[in-house]
Amino acid sequence: MGWPGGFTPREAERLRLLLKLVHFLEHIDEPALDALIGAMERRPFKAREVLVREGDRGDSFFIIATGSARVLKKARKRNRHIATLGPFTYFGELALLNDIPRTATVVGAEKGESYVLTREAFDRILLSSPEIAASIRETAAVRLSRQKE
Repeated sequence: MGWPGGFTPREAERLRLLLKLVHFLEHIDEPALDALIGAMERRPFKAREVLVREGDRGDSFFIIATGSARVLKKARKRNRHIATLGPFTYFGELALLNDIPRTATVVGAEKGESYVLTREAFDRILLSSPEIAASIRETAAVRLSRQKE
């Protein structure tokens, strides 16, 4: 059986494992995970390609599947490298959950592939499960407060 988004059963299982690694999704049940997987899309990226730009509206959540990306933050009109993201890492949840501008720019460090969940798809899933929505928002609020420290 194929999954929405063209995922094979093997890819869907990989995504299920990846999503369980995401701290604010680790406690959701299998049907909710499957709903998230069904709403995700595969998106390749190139080296030096801007995936998100600091200050832009956050409208999607990313999981790096292959390759790597650099996280850059503006400091005195220059971009400062603050992290490198590799496979099994994610970004974009704060802007997506809290409807705030992107807090950093993320650029492909090398060619890779990501899985993307758009705000529209995410909101649809949250509306169908208030318990998941509450858990996700609570965890995201904690992460946002730590980032401001």
